[in-house]
Amino acid sequence: PDYAEAYSNFGALLQEVGRVGDALQSYRRAVELQPTHPEWVFNYGCGLLEAGSFDDAQAVFHQLIQLAPQDARAWDGLCNAQLHQKQFESAITNGHKAIEFDPTNADAWFHLGVAYQSIKNSDKAIELYQKALELDAGHDSAHYFLAILGAVEVPDKSPTDYVKDLFDGYAETFDNALVNNLEYRTPTLLFEWVERYIGETEKNLDIMDLGCGTGLIGPLFRNIAARLLGVDLSPKMVEKARERNVYDELFVDDLVPPLQDNKGALDLVLAADVFVYLGDLDDVFAATVESLRAEGLFLFSTEKSESSDRYELRESGRYAHAVPYVESLAKSHGFSVLSNDDVVLRKDGGRDINGSIYALRLN
Repeated sequence: PDYAEAYSNFGALLQEVGRVGDALQSYRRAVELQPTHPEWVFNYGCGLLEAGSFDDAQAVFHQLIQLAPQDARAWDGLCNAQLHQKQFESAITNGHKAIEFDPTNADAWFHLGVAYQSIKNSDKAIELYQKALELDAGHDSAHYFLAILGAVEVPDKSPTDYVKDLFDGYAETFDNALVNNLEYRTPTLLFEWVERYIGETEKNLDIMDLGCGTGLIGPLFRNIAARLLGVDLSPKMVEKARERNVYDELFVDDLVPPLQDNKGALDLVLAADVFVYLGDLDDVFAATVESLRAEGLFLFSTEKSESSDRYELRESGRYAHAVPYVESLAKSHGFSVLSNDDVVLRKDGGRDINGSIYALRLN
């Protein structure tokens, strides 16, 4: 019961499987047992970052700086927490400390780049991202942010770790921010379309919610579902979706594997505000075809690109898709396009984000 290292290691295991609340308790216990052990304090700070508890994370990284003033990870953790709270000037100061104490830490160069990009200093950000890539050629997020700034070719999807970390950090505030502040309407728009289309006829559908997030779609579709499945990359989001008690099964995974595991078993596949993190949609379309029964439906939203013949990566870090690209993809995978409606998906910085709601039926 008094073995701090065991608590810290157990916390890491719990965090790995998405049990973030339990992980934090375990990390906290390790720190209570050995408050001056830098490694336990660092692990606790990282757990708080993943949980989206950024004030607490800052406090813990400050505690680590007191214990180990030259530990670059402490300064980088502080920088990262401040980025999430839009404290960009402080993040820059602390990010510089991190690379001063460990010039080989690729994440520190990357986070400092994000801070500079956030204050619109793109040239400096590009230089820092390039340094992160020099140190770690596989740093997908650095490559992705270079692509956002137009410095390298656009990848075909957002990096898995980037999306996971982004939404793990948003999970606590996600519903309020999206529905109340950004006037997010996509789940409702999808449901209204399905209600019009199926009417009273079919109320026992097997449904997969791709990129389910906190499960905003779940309560709308539960009444017409025999089986409601959800998948998301973010363990923290899936934890929130589970709390709604409307899904029969939830998976922490990429979009494709759960579709492949449900061959010919689904009537309806939904993807609300998910394809903004995928450029090339070919694999998802192929897996969806495999998963659907004859005449199954595929409903999804995209942000709308007017300036590309396929897809573009916007400054927001989100992909937008051209209508001809989506329609040709639908045709090549054996779908009929039942409708393609122009809609306002949500607000961003007070501006309307225009998009499309597609309804496809498998021939």
